[in-house]
Amino acid sequence: MGLEVRVAPGPDGLGERDLDQCSGVVVLGGEMGCHDASEFPWLSDEVDLIREAHEQQIPVLGICLGGQLVAHALGGRVLAGGCHEIGWFEAEVLMEDPLLGPPGVAEQFLWHSDAFEPPPGAEALASGRIPGRAPLAFRCGTSYGLQFHPEVTPELVAGWVATDGGELAELRVNGAELVAVTAQHDRHYQRQAQRIAEGFAALITRRPP
Repeated sequence: MGLEVRVAPGPDGLGERDLDQCSGVVVLGGEMGCHDASEFPWLSDEVDLIREAHEQQIPVLGICLGGQLVAHALGGRVLAGGCHEIGWFEAEVLMEDPLLGPPGVAEQFLWHSDAFEPPPGAEALASGRIPGRAPLAFRCGTSYGLQFHPEVTPELVAGWVATDGGELAELRVNGAELVAVTAQHDRHYQRQAQRIAEGFAALITRRPP
């Protein structure tokens, strides 16, 4: 896609941010929650970064915790607990979108307990198949929040299973089976990840200088 990628793997990278040198922002997940800034002070810096990027019309893509931070930064709500899901779940894309593609139903990988309510003016792009649940994706201008993990591979899920702190047992999820099912989904999921990446790259390249 011809884009230069700069990775800020920890809070130290946020302190030296320069959005003048940035054409897009991707915010990934983590074990902490959106409202845990007292324990992880850099979360506040990350929220500020998202808000500043959105105000400058720099495309933002938030995944899982990252999506919750996008919702929070733009005035939405993050609901702590009460939505504990690990594994593959059916999700419905509600409208045509440059990243998510046409409307339809597909299985997505979820590993979360918190959920977001989209910010004012945002469009819900995807929802789970259980009525009344919070949406799984939204867009607000060129800022996106995804609750699911389009980046997962069998190897990545195996790493998460190996470092699980007890969530799998709590939800009666078999870690080995989870990795095996992820391998079955890998081919189509990589195609989806490619579409999301290409769609986000297109937003970046179309952004006015």
